[in-house]
Amino acid sequence: MKTTLGLFGIFGIWITMATMALSELLPLSGIQLTLLRGTSGLLIIGVFAFLKKGIISLPDRNTMRLTFFFGVATLALFQGIKIWGANLSAILLDLAVLVPIILSLRRKEKVDNVVIIAFATAILGSTFALRIWDVKDIIFSGLIWSLVAMIANGYFIEYAGKAKQSDLCKTFWISVGLVVIGSFGFYQFPLLTSIQWKIAILIGFATGLLNFLCVFVAFKNLKAVWVGVLVLGVTPSIMISSYFFLHKSMGSDQLFGVAITLISIGVLGNFLRAEHKNT
Repeated sequence: MKTTLGLFGIFGIWITMATMALSELLPLSGIQLTLLRGTSGLLIIGVFAFLKKGIISLPDRNTMRLTFFFGVATLALFQGIKIWGANLSAILLDLAVLVPIILSLRRKEKVDNVVIIAFATAILGSTFALRIWDVKDIIFSGLIWSLVAMIANGYFIEYAGKAKQSDLCKTFWISVGLVVIGSFGFYQFPLLTSIQWKIAILIGFATGLLNFLCVFVAFKNLKAVWVGVLVLGVTPSIMISSYFFLHKSMGSDQLFGVAITLISIGVLGNFLRAEHKNT
């Protein structure tokens, strides 16, 4: 494994996911945005596979699983964004690595106390960021969609490192899955202005093809739990994007909650790095 290349993949995930915030500017539903995300990967890799003759093979069981969970996570994430915005959706999505940790505990695998404490702290931070105590500000449909995205993304993390196929093959099949899901909303695809089309193409290419490849580069060169921890940088990347492009900000208590989450993840990341050096 090449750690530097894996970290480059993580940085690519942060950058590409930041464009998710721009989806608030488009009059598209979550299912239509899912179609948009899958199309770029399917077209480009499909053409590439045709020219190379045979680069795409039938998916193995874990590739089928990660395709399913990635599709569900994408649809749920976009639905959440359309209901209550990118910032709050991103905060919950980034706790997805909690799922593989719970699965590890169920398999009776050793999970260090530092990991458990760090994620308990991260959940506390998310509680502040979401203002759980202020029920009137919570849109429960958005919360439910974001929870679905979090759980599905957690299962994707669980299976992404286990799939046997090449990065291009996994990217292709995920794109197929997203296009199949998104095709149900194609019949009502609205007319977009020229500026909206430019935004749509940027979102499709960045969160689709580029994001898929960055994800698999990260999983190929880092442990799955490392990837799950490090992608928590998606939260500040989306918040920064929302600030600059949507002029959105968060309250001081919410920023405090995000800071707690990121600090806990930083501590956990240092622990995992030290653990890796000792093995």
